[in-house]
Amino acid sequence: MKTFSGLVILGVALAAVFCSSSARRNGQSMEQNGGNTTRSVSTATPASPIITGDGDEGAMVGLGINNNGSAIPDYVYLFTMEKGKVKLIWDFETGDRADGGLRNVYAENGQLVIELFGKDRVIGGQLYRGEEGLCCPGSFTRARYKWTGKRFEQTSTEVLNNPSGNANPVMPE
Repeated sequence: MKTFSGLVILGVALAAVFCSSSARRNGQSMEQNGGNTTRSVSTATPASPIITGDGDEGAMVGLGINNNGSAIPDYVYLFTMEKGKVKLIWDFETGDRADGGLRNVYAENGQLVIELFGKDRVIGGQLYRGEEGLCCPGSFTRARYKWTGKRFEQTSTEVLNNPSGNANPVMPE
């Protein structure tokens, strides 16, 4: 198994995201979002290990974004090593607090687990529904993904009660 330091991958990830002209979301660079809104990192979680199942260790980095408005989206980037170089294998944007905001993301039993606040909220699905106050989601959706060798494929979802009653992310220890 090839391994690399989480600190190294965090530095590389942040450099890749903010210094590369290829750092894009929905066809726009982060600086172009909406034409005139500049986004900046408000929080960055330490790089956490992921296992893609192909024998190589990877890492994920979550970035909380200050978008100069009231929304609180997060961006998550997943990396692996390929031929001695860091390779981005998936990135996604979450919703805003109770509307698909990031509760937690972690690796468990060879799968990637993404927890988003709200009922039936999954990456690639409808995140913004406005069913409850942004401060206080009553539930969260836990989705599990398996690495296919080319992409992460969703394998299951379950809706669970939100024990905290608030929209604060569960931070890695």
